[in-house]
Amino acid sequence: MTELLSGLDDVPEDYFWGPLPAPLDEAAAKVVDSYIGGDDDEKAKIVDGIDTDRAWTLSGYAERAASLAVHERSPDPLIRGLVAIGLAATRLYHKELLLLLPLFWRSAERLGVDGTLLFTSAADLLGDVAPSWIRAFPDREPANRTLAVMGYEEREEPNGLLYHRA
Repeated sequence: MTELLSGLDDVPEDYFWGPLPAPLDEAAAKVVDSYIGGDDDEKAKIVDGIDTDRAWTLSGYAERAASLAVHERSPDPLIRGLVAIGLAATRLYHKELLLLLPLFWRSAERLGVDGTLLFTSAADLLGDVAPSWIRAFPDREPANRTLAVMGYEEREEPNGLLYHRA
């Protein structure tokens, strides 16, 4: 488990605006997939191994995963990204992470995916560590689920869609 989690430790300077996917995205996806597929003991070891720096890396991965889902035309990165947010929430202040949820809602819209089912599924996969605000996000008023309300906008970059803080 230590080796798996250490894959989150080296964050390149250009990670947030670099091409999708990047090696760090793949390392973060492996951590998330290990959590999703793990037994209770493995899940606990993953949560225990997430420090504040790794939590920030997982939140950065989540932000990128919302764009990656649109690039790949697949909901899989959306599930992984929301689970990554839930794991990051074990160490970070929830208001820092709540800002990311509209990215997933918007990507789900772009892909024709049921946003309520997406958020509920991610919360179910997180189990006991699922923050209540992930499951509750679809219940917000539509105006409170937009990119703009959390200070984001969509931009087409040379490597495709990326969400940016406005």
